Formats: sequence, C-alpha cells, structure tokens
Amino acid sequence: CRTRWTTTQTRLTMRQRLDRDMWRSIVYSTPLWSVLDAEEKKRFDSELEKDPPPVTPENVAATIGRLSADSHQIFRRGLVNAFRTLCRDYKSNDGFKIGDRMVITFAVERYSGGTFHPNYRRVEELRDVDRVMHVLDGKPAPDYQQGFSAAMRQAMVAGLDRVETPYWRARWFNNGTMHLWAVRRDLQDRANLLIEDRRLEFTGKIT
Repeated sequence: CRTRWTTTQTRLTMRQRLDRDMWRSIVYSTPLWSVLDAEEKKRFDSELEKDPPPVTPENVAATIGRLSADSHQIFRRGLVNAFRTLCRDYKSNDGFKIGDRMVITFAVERYSGGTFHPNYRRVEELRDVDRVMHVLDGKPAPDYQQGFSAAMRQAMVAGLDRVETPYWRARWFNNGTMHLWAVRRDLQDRANLLIEDRRLEFTGKIT
C-alpha cells in the first residue's frame, strides 16, 4: 500500500510539474503576457505553484478568454501601480497623473571605483514603466536584454551618468536618485488619460 501511495504521489507531482511548465509556456509566449501587470503575473504564478489545472483545450481557452477580456483593466491597473511605486510627486499629485519629471529614490548604487549599478530592487519596476510605453505605442514588451533597463546598464558600464531611449531620458546621481523624463509626450498623455479613467473608477464616478 505504501508503494502504491508513493507511486501515485510521484505521478501527481510529475503531472503538476508538467502542467505548470506547459501553462507558463502557453501564456508567456502569447501577446497577453505583455499587458499583464506585476500583480496579475504574481497571482498567475501563485496559482500554478499551488495546484495547476490540467492543460486541456477547454481550460486553455477559458484562461486565455478571461485574460483577454480583462486585459484592458489589468493593463490600466498595472499602469497606475507602475508609476505610483516610482514617483513620489505622483503619489501626492491631486491631478493623479504622470508629471514631466519623475524622481526615483534608491534607483542606483555606486560601487568602489565610482561605477554605477542599477538597484536590483528597482529594475523590475523600471521595466514595468518601460513596458507601459511600449504597449501604448503598439510595440511588444521588451525583454531583459532590451528596452530602458538594458540601455541604462550599458550606459553605466560605459561610465555615463545618463541615458536616452525612444521613450525615456534619465540621469542618475551619487545619492542613488534618478530623474526620469518621458520622451514621447503623446504617450505620456495617453497614459494619463488611462490613469484618470482608473481614478474615476475608484471614486465611483464611472462604472
């Protein structure tokens, strides 16, 4: 009986591991992943770790359908969260919008020898902010080797204290602070419209 129970548990563990890997492959490889915010990604991974549902055509269709239907709301929530965690001015701004300059504390570290390095605790937040602009511009979300965070790392390796990409201009300082400006005013305005819609939802002015 013990051997049979052990064999059953082993099969269950193997099935869950296989289902978990298949779900990640399915969702990660679709355009939906580019509009999911950190909160939804964390929830998705948590559910997979607990008890991944069997990978069946019905379950896959239901999951993709749910994420597709909710993608706009998820993206807007992620947009608000991404900028709120970075910008002190934004947190206290009654207009609830992205200003012309974002002041990001603890964005970089300076090592012995005078070289700058990104603060790894901020890298994912910066990638979320960069992802927002890419998606608003109709472009795929950049991976780790692309986009603003990659350009920032390259500039630091070159000994620079600033960088500019198609979407962002940044400068960092010895106290670890970074100043970040949006390059594309049209995308900044579009982001602010989405943030305002989200604020109105919170206050109950729209359904």
